[in-house]
Amino acid sequence: MSQQQVEFAEFFESSWDPCRRAVLAGVGNPQQAEDRVAEAFARAWRSWGTVSRHPAPRGWVVRTALNTGTPWVPAGRARQSLGRPGR
Repeated sequence: MSQQQVEFAEFFESSWDPCRRAVLAGVGNPQQAEDRVAEAFARAWRSWGTVSRHPAPRGWVVRTALNTGTPWVPAGRARQSLGRPGR
């Protein structure tokens, strides 16, 4: 195993449960939380050189997991769907 693999394995082992609990609090569905956290850790591994230097790698995983299930909506469309105040 490379040093990078060892570091990531240690991070994964110590961070899985706290990240899963945080995402579960955000999404409310245990299976969705687990799926999103798994995807976020896969993305973290692909970018481990950057994520490992992030000031809060667990925060990066949680934010990525929460964003994983968020559909992208163009800003103009989001404003349109909200309507205009006063109308």
